[in-house]
Amino acid sequence: MARRTEKVSQRPQQGINLAPVLFLTVGIIVAAFAVAVASNKNKKGGSSPSAPAAAPSSAPAPASSAPNPFSDIDNSPSGTAGTRKTLSDLAPAGLLENPTFLAARAIADQGVQLANEAQEAREAGDEATFQQKGAVAKAKLDTAFERIADWLLEIQDLYPNDRQVAKVEREVQRWDRARKKVRVVR
Repeated sequence: MARRTEKVSQRPQQGINLAPVLFLTVGIIVAAFAVAVASNKNKKGGSSPSAPAAAPSSAPAPASSAPNPFSDIDNSPSGTAGTRKTLSDLAPAGLLENPTFLAARAIADQGVQLANEAQEAREAGDEATFQQKGAVAKAKLDTAFERIADWLLEIQDLYPNDRQVAKVEREVQRWDRARKKVRVVR
């Protein structure tokens, strides 16, 4: 066996030096902690709790001179945070007068009315009337859905984010809510 003549300190280093990685990780954690502390002070208002509350002034707050980069985001309680849906008028004017939609709407209106009557009967304790009216309502609503399903998919593809298409979608959602009332009908 041959003897090694190299000294241990002269050999090339094997592996990765973990010191820079450790310092970077600690630095990130310290920075995150500093940001959290600073944001908590901003949320508290930065004033001492013993300071009296300022009286609200009747003058409106001065408008910010800088533009708001987030002005296009809808953060209203009724909307999904961070989304905005801008509706357009791309569809032809008579889209809601389509004979397929009008026929399906007439059938669905009857189904919605029967579903409401069935729900009232169930709340009154009349299970037989609920089952009878619920079955007819369910059949009518299913027929209405089947009649406009292809047309609805077509207009959604052709005219995305259109006002008239949104009205059709809301109408179909109304039908679906009525169908859910009678979904337990046998």
